[in-house]
Amino acid sequence: KTPLQTTLRVESPREYQRIMARIKHLHNHTDPDDLLPDDQYLIAENLDTVASWTVTRRQIWTAEFEASFSSTTGSYTETETTLPLNRNRRGKKRRKGGKTRNRDKPQDTSRPRDPA
Repeated sequence: KTPLQTTLRVESPREYQRIMARIKHLHNHTDPDDLLPDDQYLIAENLDTVASWTVTRRQIWTAEFEASFSSTTGSYTETETTLPLNRNRRGKKRRKGGKTRNRDKPQDTSRPRDPA
């Protein structure tokens, strides 16, 4: 392989559906005035054209769109444009206040400590 050759990234159908849902959401729910004037061409792109692009080109379009939106509104967070998360997954349990771990207990046991 020469340095100029690139490997095309292939996405699964599920990845394609996820990114296209995000692109459609950005495209359909953003006011053109919420983008920088130089970036308003992004919203003028036909969704069928965007769908035919390579994975990398769609990722670049999404990143440019989000950057432009965040620079004008100042309030963009990624969660505003992503699909709803599955909230049924188990998360890390938090310890209730006042409780301590075993390692925080005093070492006054009848067993001698190992000086290691």
